[in-house]
Amino acid sequence: MMLTKSLAVDYAKYNIRANCVCPSIIDTPMTDTSIDHDPSVKEAKAKLNPIGRLGTPEDVANAILFLASDKSSFITGAALTVDGGYTAISPCCSETPQEGLVGVSNRLSVEKGAGRSGDGSLRADRLRLRR
Repeated sequence: MMLTKSLAVDYAKYNIRANCVCPSIIDTPMTDTSIDHDPSVKEAKAKLNPIGRLGTPEDVANAILFLASDKSSFITGAALTVDGGYTAISPCCSETPQEGLVGVSNRLSVEKGAGRSGDGSLRADRLRLRR
Protein backbone atom coordinates (compact mmCIF):
# COMPACT_ATOMS: atom_id res chain seq x y z
CA MET A 1 0.00 0.00 0.00
CA MET A 2 2.94 2.31 0.55
CA LEU A 3 3.95 1.78 -3.08
CA THR A 4 0.47 2.95 -4.09
CA LYS A 5 0.77 6.06 -1.93
CA SER A 6 4.23 6.82 -3.27
CA LEU A 7 3.07 6.42 -6.88
CA ALA A 8 0.04 8.61 -6.17
CA VAL A 9 2.23 11.41 -4.85
CA ASP A 10 4.85 11.13 -7.59
CA TYR A 11 2.42 10.97 -10.54
CA ALA A 12 -0.40 13.28 -9.40
CA LYS A 13 1.29 16.19 -11.18
CA TYR A 14 0.76 14.30 -14.46
CA ASN A 15 -2.93 13.73 -13.65
CA ILE A 16 -2.24 10.02 -13.14
CA ARG A 17 -4.03 8.39 -10.23
CA ALA A 18 -2.71 5.34 -8.37
CA ASN A 19 -4.94 3.22 -6.16
CA CYS A 20 -4.97 -0.40 -5.08
CA VAL A 21 -7.73 -2.93 -4.61
CA CYS A 22 -7.42 -5.34 -1.66
CA PRO A 23 -9.80 -8.26 -2.10
CA SER A 24 -10.63 -10.88 0.48
CA ILE A 25 -11.38 -14.51 -0.41
CA ILE A 26 -12.98 -14.48 -3.85
CA ASP A 27 -15.12 -17.37 -5.05
CA THR A 28 -13.16 -18.68 -8.04
CA PRO A 29 -12.11 -22.11 -9.31
CA MET A 30 -8.77 -21.56 -7.58
CA THR A 31 -10.58 -21.02 -4.27
CA ASP A 32 -12.49 -24.27 -4.78
CA THR A 33 -9.21 -26.09 -5.29
CA SER A 34 -7.57 -24.54 -2.23
CA ILE A 35 -10.44 -25.63 0.05
CA ASP A 36 -10.57 -29.14 -1.45
CA HIS A 37 -14.00 -28.57 -3.00
CA ASP A 38 -15.53 -28.89 0.49
CA PRO A 39 -18.80 -26.91 0.68
CA SER A 40 -18.66 -26.77 4.50
CA VAL A 41 -15.27 -25.02 4.40
CA LYS A 42 -16.59 -22.58 1.81
CA GLU A 43 -19.64 -21.84 4.01
CA ALA A 44 -17.44 -21.33 7.07
CA LYS A 45 -15.23 -18.87 5.21
CA ALA A 46 -18.30 -17.03 3.91
CA LYS A 47 -19.62 -16.65 7.46
CA LEU A 48 -16.43 -14.79 8.42
CA ASN A 49 -17.70 -11.81 6.39
CA PRO A 50 -20.51 -9.67 7.82
CA ILE A 51 -22.14 -9.79 4.38
CA GLY A 52 -22.25 -13.59 4.76
CA ARG A 53 -20.83 -14.65 1.41
CA LEU A 54 -17.57 -14.88 -0.44
CA GLY A 55 -16.72 -12.18 -2.91
CA THR A 56 -17.13 -12.71 -6.63
CA PRO A 57 -14.81 -11.73 -9.46
CA GLU A 58 -17.52 -9.24 -10.45
CA ASP A 59 -17.27 -7.58 -7.01
CA VAL A 60 -13.56 -6.96 -7.58
CA ALA A 61 -14.07 -5.93 -11.21
CA ASN A 62 -16.71 -3.39 -10.20
CA ALA A 63 -14.34 -1.85 -7.66
CA ILE A 64 -11.64 -1.59 -10.33
CA LEU A 65 -14.09 -0.11 -12.84
CA PHE A 66 -15.09 2.52 -10.28
CA LEU A 67 -11.48 3.48 -9.61
CA ALA A 68 -10.77 3.64 -13.36
CA SER A 69 -13.82 5.82 -14.01
CA ASP A 70 -14.22 9.59 -13.91
CA LYS A 71 -16.45 9.13 -10.84
CA SER A 72 -13.25 8.59 -8.82
CA SER A 73 -11.33 11.49 -10.35
CA PHE A 74 -10.36 12.90 -6.93
CA ILE A 75 -9.28 9.56 -5.44
CA THR A 76 -5.59 8.72 -5.47
CA GLY A 77 -3.31 6.92 -3.05
CA ALA A 78 -6.22 4.91 -1.68
CA ALA A 79 -6.61 1.25 -0.83
CA LEU A 80 -10.11 0.03 -1.61
CA THR A 81 -10.85 -3.04 0.47
CA VAL A 82 -13.30 -5.45 -1.18
CA ASP A 83 -13.89 -7.93 1.62
CA GLY A 84 -17.55 -7.97 2.62
CA GLY A 85 -16.73 -6.10 5.82
CA TYR A 86 -14.22 -8.62 7.15
CA THR A 87 -11.54 -6.09 8.10
CA ALA A 88 -14.17 -3.87 9.70
CA ILE A 89 -14.76 -6.53 12.36
CA SER A 90 -11.21 -7.99 12.51
CA PRO A 91 -8.68 -5.16 12.22
CA CYS A 92 -5.75 -7.31 13.36
CA CYS A 93 -6.41 -10.51 11.38
CA SER A 94 -3.24 -12.09 12.77
CA GLU A 95 -4.39 -15.66 13.39
CA THR A 96 -7.12 -16.10 10.79
CA PRO A 97 -7.10 -17.95 7.46
CA GLN A 98 -7.46 -14.58 5.72
CA GLU A 99 -4.35 -12.96 7.19
CA GLY A 100 -3.03 -11.93 3.78
CA LEU A 101 -1.95 -8.34 3.27
CA VAL A 102 -4.05 -6.90 6.08
CA GLY A 103 -2.32 -8.89 8.81
CA VAL A 104 1.09 -8.33 7.27
CA SER A 105 0.62 -4.56 6.92
CA ASN A 106 -0.39 -4.31 10.59
CA ARG A 107 2.94 -5.90 11.56
CA LEU A 108 5.24 -4.10 9.12
CA SER A 109 7.59 -1.55 10.61
CA VAL A 110 9.99 0.85 8.92
CA GLU A 111 13.40 1.16 10.49
CA LYS A 112 16.10 3.84 10.23
CA GLY A 113 16.24 6.22 7.35
CA ALA A 114 12.53 6.38 6.62
CA GLY A 115 11.50 9.57 4.91
CA ARG A 116 11.69 11.26 1.56
CA SER A 117 14.54 11.05 -0.93
CA GLY A 118 15.91 14.10 -2.68
CA ASP A 119 13.39 13.60 -5.50
CA GLY A 120 10.50 13.57 -3.00
CA SER A 121 9.78 9.84 -3.23
CA LEU A 122 9.34 7.77 -0.09
CA ARG A 123 12.25 5.61 1.01
CA ALA A 124 13.17 3.28 3.83
CA ASP A 125 16.49 1.61 4.46
CA ARG A 126 14.94 -1.49 5.99
CA LEU A 127 11.48 -2.96 6.49
CA ARG A 128 10.85 -5.51 9.22
CA LEU A 129 7.91 -7.82 9.77
CA ARG A 130 7.06 -8.05 13.48
CA ARG A 131 5.94 -11.46 14.77
